[in-house]
Amino acid sequence: MKYTKFVILSSALVLLGAGCTDASEVGVRRADYPATASARGKLSLTCQAILSAGINSDPTNNKIEGSVREGTDRVSITKKNESALSFLPSGSFDSGVSNGFEFLITKDDEAELVALSVDPDTNVFTLNKSTGLAVWIKSRSSFLFSDDPTGEVIYMKCQ
Repeated sequence: MKYTKFVILSSALVLLGAGCTDASEVGVRRADYPATASARGKLSLTCQAILSAGINSDPTNNKIEGSVREGTDRVSITKKNESALSFLPSGSFDSGVSNGFEFLITKDDEAELVALSVDPDTNVFTLNKSTGLAVWIKSRSSFLFSDDPTGEVIYMKCQ
């Protein structure tokens, strides 16, 4: 439960802080609502990002930065068994990775599928099975040239 509250709080911070130019402004980016289709009963899905939001630090300027942009991520998801998914982002595939990352399924019922991975970064994937819409949340304790945490929220359409 403590972990779930952290993920929700960090996601809200990403979305609220994205696009801010000063302390009182909240940026908003809109995308057309996609035609939806049921994802019930499917063992394999392809997901395309609609919008992505990110938050990270800029220690050289002593700032926290957020952004919302048109989504470009694509993910191939295959249900391996009752307890695991294979999760393969297109960026990983394009760089030569052929096997997806294993996500543990924490919930799989008629309404939704929720899976997570905590190695090396924390990833949570939540799919609404009736609409095929999903959210992928990524958080890292440090990334590339920074020792500070970063986070991303990606809103996707899966079919």
